[in-house]
Amino acid sequence: MRWIDHMKSLSFILLFYILILFGCKDISSHPTPSEKQFALYLLNDGTITASRAWTMPQDSLVLAPVPFVTQNDIKSYTWSTHTFFVQPSLDSILGHMSMQVGKSGGVPFFATVGNERVYLGAFWWYYSSSMSQVSYIYMNSLSPHQIKHESLSLYPDLRNDQRIYHALKAAGILVE
Repeated sequence: MRWIDHMKSLSFILLFYILILFGCKDISSHPTPSEKQFALYLLNDGTITASRAWTMPQDSLVLAPVPFVTQNDIKSYTWSTHTFFVQPSLDSILGHMSMQVGKSGGVPFFATVGNERVYLGAFWWYYSSSMSQVSYIYMNSLSPHQIKHESLSLYPDLRNDQRIYHALKAAGILVE
């Protein structure tokens, strides 16, 4: 890898974590989810792209200590389309992320319910020349956001997992 490409990658990773941890959101607003709560966790190692993560044993991927998104950040989630609206603070973070130069291999996350990993997903940028093999959220500054899944993916579509459905319903944010 050329030196300039390496520096761009490191700059993005640093900016990404600064934005998440210190910029727009108070970490203390993210308590550890209870057994039934839905959340999205980034990986603890911010250098791993989604493209690399889906080739690794999923149990070997260490989650960040606090969730990036909790069900409290979501105003509503439409089950049939996996489209969701988020609170203004998270919308601002996602908007900032969409304006940054992201990894063409995507930024991985795990959708969880309580302590259970349900599926590996990715934040994905439109300019990426590759196709996500896992469910993904396109990074754009427009709301609502949507978790998509390519029909040509080699990985199963796990967005309809009933654990997620029941967690969103119990939280009162599910739109059927």
